[in-house]
Amino acid sequence: MMAAETIRQSYKMQGAKEMLRELRSKADPISQSLAKAIEHFMNHSISPEEKEHIDRIESLRKKLSASTAQISVVDYGAVSSEVTVPSADEAQGITVQRSVGQTCKAGSVPPMWGLLLFKLIREFKPTSGLELGTSLGISTAYQTLAMEINGSGKFVSLEGSPALASLARINLKTLGLKRATVKTGPFQNTMAVALQECRPVDYAFIDGHHEEQATLRYFEQVFPFLADNSVVVFDDVSWSAGMRRAWNKIIADSRVQISVDLSKLGICVIASSPRIRQSFKCHLSYWQKALVRMGVTAFAR
Repeated sequence: MMAAETIRQSYKMQGAKEMLRELRSKADPISQSLAKAIEHFMNHSISPEEKEHIDRIESLRKKLSASTAQISVVDYGAVSSEVTVPSADEAQGITVQRSVGQTCKAGSVPPMWGLLLFKLIREFKPTSGLELGTSLGISTAYQTLAMEINGSGKFVSLEGSPALASLARINLKTLGLKRATVKTGPFQNTMAVALQECRPVDYAFIDGHHEEQATLRYFEQVFPFLADNSVVVFDDVSWSAGMRRAWNKIIADSRVQISVDLSKLGICVIASSPRIRQSFKCHLSYWQKALVRMGVTAFAR
């Protein structure tokens, strides 16, 4: 870890265009790649090949969202932004009955943010990816689709609920995506083995147990297995006061070279010896408007 005086961090509340302009002004390839991925996401730049496959994912989402089939879902983490599974029950989880449609609507990454995950993998081309929180496999599908088009990479996704993990495997098979392995069980039982299998991890999506201390714990557990200049994405960084505190602690960590706060998702580039650290935060109103706009017109082009 470098001495504090050798690290300069700029934290800016700014619009997306200003953020991209500053990222593109940097000579290092990591900043350039990050700027390119975010710009393609913002501009909704997808090729005909990408659109064909993304449309299949969204058709599956529509089918899942309409399903009234009941499943038993095991929750190990936060049930809502106000309610977290009590620590005494964390190892066993809490089992609740939900429809597949309710689960898909509440627990699957929206099309807008699925596209961002897709573009990050398309641009950075990771060879080994890890996801905490598979749910029905929609986010897994976006990320492994990017690997399929890239022509390289393996992906491991961890899901605590056996019913969800089983459905996710079926959904990935339906989509013809073969680069993902879904492991079932509480993270404390599956994460250590998965990290050993995936090392070095050059991409991770942390989307499970949306609670402050758990999120910080996952970051520390993943870090020793990360490759240099790896990308780590955190979901729902503004979901609760605890998640916001966790995110603020993570981006203040001297191991984080670049962080980008996009209100829902937070992106970090991890470097072993960052000389200059940068932190960006876009105006929340930009993403709120974009989410409404893309919710209506997503993948129409």
